[in-house]
Amino acid sequence: PPFLMVDCVTSIGDNRIINHGVIVEHDGAVADHVNLSSGFACGGRATIEEGVFAGIGVVLIPDIRLARWSYVGAGGVVVEDTEPGGLYVGVPARRVRTLGDNDVPVPS
Repeated sequence: PPFLMVDCVTSIGDNRIINHGVIVEHDGAVADHVNLSSGFACGGRATIEEGVFAGIGVVLIPDIRLARWSYVGAGGVVVEDTEPGGLYVGVPARRVRTLGDNDVPVPS
């Protein structure tokens, strides 16, 4: 996509969606089945685990881990590691609930 930047020493998994205007800084990792929406940006050494969904304009500070199957709502600013299967919103992003089988495909 136009305006996509993935910096050096960053691994990108399979079956993922990386939209326009995404920035993934150095020494990071993006796992399989990840969706990074337009305007997503993360600092260096970020780890984005399997199944993560990041809404439009989500920002991660350096050294953050988005745990598997966690979702971050549009405009969220993540300053702490997330927990698996959590829904995070706001600035700073906070967990508002755990997602279940009726919400998203969270494996057991």
